[in-house]
Amino acid sequence: MTYCYLDGGHFKSIMVPQIAAGGTATVSFTWTASRGNHHISARADYYNGVTESNEDNNDAFATISGVSFADLTVDKITWSPQNPSQGELVTITATIQNASGRAAGASLVYYYIDGAKIGSGSVSAIPAGGTATTVLAWKAELGEHTIRVVADPTALVPEIEETNNAGEVTFSGTRPVDLVIDDISWSPLNPLLYETLTFTVTVKNQGSGQAEASEVYYDINGASQGSGTLPAIPAGGTANVTFTWRAETGSHVIKAIADSSNALPESDETNNERQVNFSGTVIPKPDLVIRTTVFSPLEPTAGETVNFTVTLKNQGTSHAPPTWLHFKVDGSQVKAARIFIIPAGDTWTETFTWNAQTGEHHIEFIADATQNLLEIDEGNNIARFTLVVK
Repeated sequence: MTYCYLDGGHFKSIMVPQIAAGGTATVSFTWTASRGNHHISARADYYNGVTESNEDNNDAFATISGVSFADLTVDKITWSPQNPSQGELVTITATIQNASGRAAGASLVYYYIDGAKIGSGSVSAIPAGGTATTVLAWKAELGEHTIRVVADPTALVPEIEETNNAGEVTFSGTRPVDLVIDDISWSPLNPLLYETLTFTVTVKNQGSGQAEASEVYYDINGASQGSGTLPAIPAGGTANVTFTWRAETGSHVIKAIADSSNALPESDETNNERQVNFSGTVIPKPDLVIRTTVFSPLEPTAGETVNFTVTLKNQGTSHAPPTWLHFKVDGSQVKAARIFIIPAGDTWTETFTWNAQTGEHHIEFIADATQNLLEIDEGNNIARFTLVVK
């Protein structure tokens, strides 16, 4: 039995096979090296089981000098862009150095922001004295932050020094974003009733960092008019969104809210809303009247076709949107005609036919029969007369 010692302590016992006179036998063992100088010794026939001519020459000694390991350190931490805007993706690059004279195998790197782990990366094998890089993307947040990188956090690589694997830098802080509604305007300034108004909402980024794309919400008198998408806005810049609305009479309140979905972190979240009052001037209205009704023949007989020609006039101060003109006989509707836009002061002529029946009949024509128009005078839309058929 051969006893092996490492640095003075018993390390391994190995059975040696039979050795012929003048012969040799080799035994081996393994050891996981550690840093520094080490003394190895072995004693043959430890139990003196073999009678020997010389019992004093059974020991042998050896010294292993300068066992070395890798030594991973965080050489450098950089980020790009240097001055990111809030919410912008930042690429963090860590340079890992092997400061020893021994190669280091592949390992991991952990990333932390303000003490919270945000991800990890892999590092390839690094030769003695060499470096390797690893990157991680992070969405920038407002304020100053500490970026910490830890090399070989799971101790995959045996190292000379295990306490120097971390490095950290102070992130200068992102440039803040601050969106406000700079202006709400409309065109035309003095619309006609039911005319299409185009509202323009101007959003300004009064922060010092770029604001990424966002949503703007708008309503009129508390009723939602939808939302629009803003492009990215640089620091100090503006961008517009527009929406349309069909003009109505009266005074109105238009409200817009920047970043309505709160997708962007801002330095001030309380100044995103603005409202303005519409001029309050009563928008001009149309006024439809039945100007003339002409029929022929003047004295129809039973069975004849009577042609009625009706002339409408818009005597109001704004155009009249599309509406309906109804033709009734004895209270029952005979026909309806679609009337399209009539500008202020203009007329519209429509013709109806009716198969005459014997007797006295009450003829009636009704403009804006569906009452979908707001008019100056709602009581002058009907023309009535009596027609006698022999």
